[in-house]
Amino acid sequence: MNFTKAQTEAIETIDINKHLHIIAVAGSGKTQTIAQRIVNLLRNNTRPSEIVAFTYTEKAAAELKNRVLKLSRDQLGSIQGMAELYIGTIHSWCLHFLKDEVYGFQKYEILDDIKLKIFVDKNFNKIGINRLNSTTSKGIRPLKIFTDTSIFLSMISMFREADFVENAVIDKNLLEVVKDYERVLKENNYLDFGMILTSFYKELGKDDVRKKIRDKIKYLIVDEYQDVNHLQEMIIENICSLGANICVVGDDDQTIYQWRGSNVANILEFKEKYEKYGEVLTICLDDNFRSSQGILGLASIVTDKIENRLSKNMIHSSHQFYEEGDLQINEFSSRKKENQYLIQNIQSLIGSEFKDKSDSESRGIDYGDICILLRKWKPATEIANTLNEAGIPFVVTGVNQLFEQEEVICCVKIFETLLNPNDTVVIQELENYWIKLCPYLDLDKIKYGVAELIKSVPKSGDWYEYFNLQRIFKNFRENIDLKESSFGEYKVNNIPKGEVAFYNLGMFSQIIQDFETINFKDDPVFKLKGFLNFLKYTAKDIYPEGWLNKTNIAINAVTITSIHQSKGLEWPVVYIPRLNTNYFPSKKAGGVKVSHLIDTSVIKNYERYEGTLEDELRLLYVAITRSKKFLFVSCSPSESSNHDKKPSTFVQLLRQNQYIFSTTTYDFKAREQAELKDRLELDAMILNFSILESYFKCPYAFKYYTCYGFKEPLEARIGFGKSLHDSLMEIHKKAIDGIKPTREEISTILEKHINFPYAIPKTKEAMRLRALNILHDYYDQNYNNFEKIEFAEKDIVFDLAEGLIVSGRIDLVIQKDDAYNEKIYIVDFKSKLDSGNVIDRLLKQEIIQKQLILYAIGYKELTGKKADFTQIYDLETQTPINTLIDDQLLINAQYEITQAGFKIKNDDLNKVCTDPSCVCSAIQ
Repeated sequence: MNFTKAQTEAIETIDINKHLHIIAVAGSGKTQTIAQRIVNLLRNNTRPSEIVAFTYTEKAAAELKNRVLKLSRDQLGSIQGMAELYIGTIHSWCLHFLKDEVYGFQKYEILDDIKLKIFVDKNFNKIGINRLNSTTSKGIRPLKIFTDTSIFLSMISMFREADFVENAVIDKNLLEVVKDYERVLKENNYLDFGMILTSFYKELGKDDVRKKIRDKIKYLIVDEYQDVNHLQEMIIENICSLGANICVVGDDDQTIYQWRGSNVANILEFKEKYEKYGEVLTICLDDNFRSSQGILGLASIVTDKIENRLSKNMIHSSHQFYEEGDLQINEFSSRKKENQYLIQNIQSLIGSEFKDKSDSESRGIDYGDICILLRKWKPATEIANTLNEAGIPFVVTGVNQLFEQEEVICCVKIFETLLNPNDTVVIQELENYWIKLCPYLDLDKIKYGVAELIKSVPKSGDWYEYFNLQRIFKNFRENIDLKESSFGEYKVNNIPKGEVAFYNLGMFSQIIQDFETINFKDDPVFKLKGFLNFLKYTAKDIYPEGWLNKTNIAINAVTITSIHQSKGLEWPVVYIPRLNTNYFPSKKAGGVKVSHLIDTSVIKNYERYEGTLEDELRLLYVAITRSKKFLFVSCSPSESSNHDKKPSTFVQLLRQNQYIFSTTTYDFKAREQAELKDRLELDAMILNFSILESYFKCPYAFKYYTCYGFKEPLEARIGFGKSLHDSLMEIHKKAIDGIKPTREEISTILEKHINFPYAIPKTKEAMRLRALNILHDYYDQNYNNFEKIEFAEKDIVFDLAEGLIVSGRIDLVIQKDDAYNEKIYIVDFKSKLDSGNVIDRLLKQEIIQKQLILYAIGYKELTGKKADFTQIYDLETQTPINTLIDDQLLINAQYEITQAGFKIKNDDLNKVCTDPSCVCSAIQ
């Protein structure tokens, strides 16, 4: 890549005392610039472990990591220790630090938004949320379970991450509820995402932690800096204050997450704020390499209306050129006419000549080049139906229509039947649903599956272990002999119906997992009723269709998505329909808000949480700049609401630009046409050994569990192996630090890490005693080798091939003496290696051996040294199984893993293994 003068300056400014404030307009090549700057730091003897880069999403992290590894390999050759270069979100980095450096955090599970809502609903009164009141124009009322849970969680997030005015007086009752909320979470060994940051920030107040960070981090890079909130900014500034050079990259015009707490003032005032830590150089990357001059001119009309912004102008540096007709804006008298225009325009565009790069071959515009951007999800269903009727393939990212799919309706019927096991009408209805859904299923097997299902009817007072929703779902699928082929041969968006159905069934399995994670120990009858209520009142609004949620499917289809979700993406063709008043700019939401729970005067700049006109202008700017060449804006009066009948004020604003005009008869077929070519690509893939292990067992089983997302039933033993691993980590790390624990301290160490979330008390105690015995036996046999430990729980990362990155975590690296000299062992601990079946044990050892060879490759990338042996250590028997590492073994393993990675990436997974107990034998 030929870098511009501004990009080159950003890349070459690596003086540790000169901080960087990079303003990067849309399409300015910032990711490549950041990647090259990191490589430049490495070239100038900065160790990988001294660099930390925060990205806004894990997807952005994977892309940046892939580019850094490729550039390093191409420009610098092999770089030792690249696994220690951190690229990821600030949440992931803080969690990684807590789990690596603060003993006791290892046992906590992080609840995602869905599980957190389930948890709060379950513990609503215990937390004390019912003590909080909402104060609206309609009066004062206490918060209600289910109805107000989301508002409470929004308030919690704001409470933790907002910037409060000096000497703010906060309601004591509210403080108590927040305290109780966090206490109840921790009692159950859970953290929410916000607690990751608050816990880390608290640790930052400790001298030993500050010393570790001061010694470790020399360069901090923060991408999408305009989107950080107050708490994140405090963490970032603290790291800078400890001596780290800071480089922030962002665009104030693309600040679109204010409702999550992001504050545009961070990037606007960075220079003034950070000059106390050294010189600050501001660089503007103002070349746009993405879009045509027409797109940039339209975008500038929007940003000129934003008063609170940094002064900059985008420079057209793209090979894309503007042609009359590329940009259109139309008003229609009805939604039907707007929809017809959408269809006709798309059909006219297909095949129009387009060039991805200045030196690439021309190709024809295809469905996968087109995106329809929505301000809100409300129009998505109508637009999707319109495309479907016209035979245009599409995908919708974010619309929750899972429960409208017939296969999911059938799944719900399974559990409704358990509630009415004696109702013959209900039973017959279940059978009929599955017969209609799967024309290739055997009727007798369906009847058998239903008969077996009835045997699982719950009884109040039974142990919760006897009523397992996931096991019931799994058994039913197996009993009716459900396969992909059961759904027939027709296709959905050119994907076999059986495959689409299995993705959605896998999502239903995930729904069960989410619910049972929190409610596993409930009384069986109460649990069943609670699950059905969860499906009816909550789940339908929060789960997308399974096949739309999978990144390993690349299909040639129009994308329907929200403007917020489109951030960082680009398409040759973009549509922005429904540009009506109150829709875009958006009308403020009604109902109970956070402002009805808390005195917002104590929060600085609170209005950003509810949105301003400038926020909507920034969102429009982001929408426009997703386009490379074609942009079509339209509006029409709503037929169901009086609120969005008029054209948006943005329509008049955009009309002021000379590049855009109205036309409904423009024929793109009159332009040069080009051949349609398959150009669909998957994102860079990061493989960990859990993924590879599943693939090596059976490619189709990998697809079943990892791609489709089916879950195994929860069971009492879950947590046993992890509790042992976490205890061993603390023992080993203390030994590395020169403070080997005594045998008497082992019990205390174990108690810090124990977490058996699904076991009854009697089973918990039995597992605790067993774990303690194992740790004592291990300590007795290995104490004398503790001073020879090199690493414990060490991360590895390396690139196998283009777009394939492998990551992993080595349990232990230790040096031991043999008859001649010291040898390096890569050790992996297993808490249950021998299942009693010799063949199973040997197959398991063979797969673990592949994992350890992969770790040996990673160890060499990390240290430059070659390990001598791998060791599988069976903790149950205290037996080590050692294997000599030779060069051919490494070469063979690397080749095998590379081939596996490409097959995974290309969805080449339709194999059947020889294991009769494998899931593939039942579902293929």
